[in-house]
Amino acid sequence: SSNIKSLVDRLQHILTEKRAKERLLAAAGSYQKWWNEEFSKEHDPSQIHGETNYFRYRPRPWHILRIGDVSDQQAMEIASLTSVACRLSGVELEISVATSADWHSTFAAASDIQPLVESHERLVSRIKKMRDGTIRAINVSEVFRPDEIGNVYVTREHPFANGRLELLNYLREQSMSQTVHRYGNII
Repeated sequence: SSNIKSLVDRLQHILTEKRAKERLLAAAGSYQKWWNEEFSKEHDPSQIHGETNYFRYRPRPWHILRIGDVSDQQAMEIASLTSVACRLSGVELEISVATSADWHSTFAAASDIQPLVESHERLVSRIKKMRDGTIRAINVSEVFRPDEIGNVYVTREHPFANGRLELLNYLREQSMSQTVHRYGNII
């Protein structure tokens, strides 16, 4: 979509390494492909006669990207990939960091997402009040304990450029089954 293309264009301008720009462009293409072909469509993969089994994906309400000890360029690349995936899948992105850095204002100008400087304790207290989202923690020694944050999915992996894998971090799978008459009418 033009919204995603515009975001990718702005983000490419803040990345200085050619490899990072190429990866962002390839990732955005892969994210768009998998969104269009798989994640945005309700479908019935089982095709069982006498049943409808709809399978679909729904966006999670939020995703928090916690970035730790990485270079400014690495941080902007990670944040860029994550922001494209979140924007495409309709998930609100928050970026959380422990200390202020030069890249924050550059990234905010390109993406309209201002990284929030906060302690681990403050982040955990915010997450306690939130539900159904996900956290990506990159190069942080902090531990997100279930008794503190609840049943929130936490990954420590860098974002994948493959949309089939990456978009699953922002979506919930949902299936609905309905028994129907052999002619397709609901019983």
